[in-house]
Amino acid sequence: MSALSNNETLSSEQAFDPCNYMRSLCENTKITIPTYIDYEFEAGWKEIIKHFVNVIKDCSIAIIDMTDSYSQLDISFEAMEEPKELLVWRAIENARRRSHSTCPYCGKPKTDRHKGGTMSSLCKDCTENSTKSGKTGTWLDKF
Repeated sequence: MSALSNNETLSSEQAFDPCNYMRSLCENTKITIPTYIDYEFEAGWKEIIKHFVNVIKDCSIAIIDMTDSYSQLDISFEAMEEPKELLVWRAIENARRRSHSTCPYCGKPKTDRHKGGTMSSLCKDCTENSTKSGKTGTWLDKF
């Protein structure tokens, strides 16, 4: 990746707002997005989130938390219809599994590799460019 395209990627990542993305996906569905919630996930997982919302769009639920926790997507919800709760749990588990193999920054398949004694959870390109962007590629980036 060239330095120019790397800078373009960084600026597009900074412009990504997960809360606005979730609100736009959940329009015209039965999914409630509370206004006081602040979702935290990277742009690379947009397709996983989009698939998740598509699977559960007819379920009356409130998504109360959506975060990147230890390199996996973590979703919490409140179900308003008990019969559909199992469908939502299955969709959450599917999204979690997919997030394990998807780079959170660019959406490419990630390759777990050791970097400086810690496990990197980014794809090959993002791992190579992580020192340029100041990211370690590990769970420490949250701090």
